[in-house]
Amino acid sequence: MNFVLDRIIRGHVLEELRKFPKESIDCVVTSPPYWALRDYQTKGIIWDAKEGCKHDFKIEEKKNPMDRGGKGQHDSGGLVGKMGDKTTTKTMSGLCQKCGAWKGQLGLEPTFELYIKHLCDIFDEIKRTLKNTGTCWVNLGDTYGGSNCGYGQTRQSSGFQNVTKQTYYPTSKMKPLAAGIMEKCLLQIPFRFAIEMVNRGWILRNTVIWWKPSCMPSSAKDRFTVDFEYVFFFVKNKKYWFETQYEPLQESSLSRARYGSYSSKTDKGIHGGMNLKNQLKVFEKINKGELRGRNKRCVWRISTKPFRGSHFAVFPENLIETPIKAGCPQNGIVLDPFMGSGTTAVVARKLGRNYLGIELNPKYIKMAERRIRALPKIRRVA
Repeated sequence: MNFVLDRIIRGHVLEELRKFPKESIDCVVTSPPYWALRDYQTKGIIWDAKEGCKHDFKIEEKKNPMDRGGKGQHDSGGLVGKMGDKTTTKTMSGLCQKCGAWKGQLGLEPTFELYIKHLCDIFDEIKRTLKNTGTCWVNLGDTYGGSNCGYGQTRQSSGFQNVTKQTYYPTSKMKPLAAGIMEKCLLQIPFRFAIEMVNRGWILRNTVIWWKPSCMPSSAKDRFTVDFEYVFFFVKNKKYWFETQYEPLQESSLSRARYGSYSSKTDKGIHGGMNLKNQLKVFEKINKGELRGRNKRCVWRISTKPFRGSHFAVFPENLIETPIKAGCPQNGIVLDPFMGSGTTAVVARKLGRNYLGIELNPKYIKMAERRIRALPKIRRVA
């Protein structure tokens, strides 16, 4: 591979990762496609193929009773052609009749077990490219069993997601992917993924809760509105590069440091206070402005941000800043194997890191490159 930094590579993530040099990446920050949620309008590829197999993906014709009005192609085991076609529609089984290989997009597998396998196969390759001191941060959302996952909704629907030009696709049985699977139950996709990652040798250091106070309202009347997602922090080895991140001290902690809560007889803190010696040290740091705060906690309050582009899964820059600051040294290389609209690259550039991205959709690459070109030139730290 011509290892040129600060670029986005067009191609399938697994194929392109195999071209990367071993132990070349300092930090991975990414959010892969969630299972059974969206068709990103990219050509499906063949997964788990046996070498030399002349694949036979069963194709048949049947009447299409669905008229959802969307347009697009889908070769991941679902409808092919215009969704509004009320006549004959070709459908594809998605599985090779000879070797069992599957053709389609990541996230549109017929089962979540197959999705987890494909996702972890990708992260096996990421692990090879990651330095022994590297860190890996993965944002992943969940899916409800039996859910339509937004399929078939219109702008007038109460549950319509506030995006534009979005289309959803059913399976070859003309039902949503999650239909009939543990109905109304959270499928625990993020934790199934995390457990399989640990089974494959990753070390899970933290499960971060991304709390979204500006989350999208839910029309559900028999459960609470979900206002958070998970960010998993993985490493390869027990020793890795990490810079501690701080958050402001609570006023109660500052009060204890300033005024104390200790016993003069024993010189020991009471009611959670500090002993006199430590109190004086902290008080001195406060006066000098040297106290940076407390070690950052695992619940991050970050509001979602509006995005004018036609990408439907853009995470806010604030969510990316902490992983890059904590997990990548200055002038290090940040990789996002699902680059999408380019937020990881934008934040990496702003923080003085190099970036590499992989993306299959050329429209998203153009969108990301426009955002990156709009950034002011950043001086690298020597």
